[in-house]
Amino acid sequence: MPDELQERITKRTYELYLQRGCREGCALADWVDAEREILTLPRS
Repeated sequence: MPDELQERITKRTYELYLQRGCREGCALADWVDAEREILTLPRS
C-alpha cells in the first residue's frame, strides 16, 4: 500500500474513532470502514 494512501486511511480511522466516542476495542472496524471509504471515493 503506498504511503500516501496508508496515511489517508490512518487519518480517517482516527477521525472515525473520535466520532464514535473513542470506543476501545473497535480499531479493526474503524480501519475497515476508513479503508472502504477511502478506496471507494471517486477520484478526481
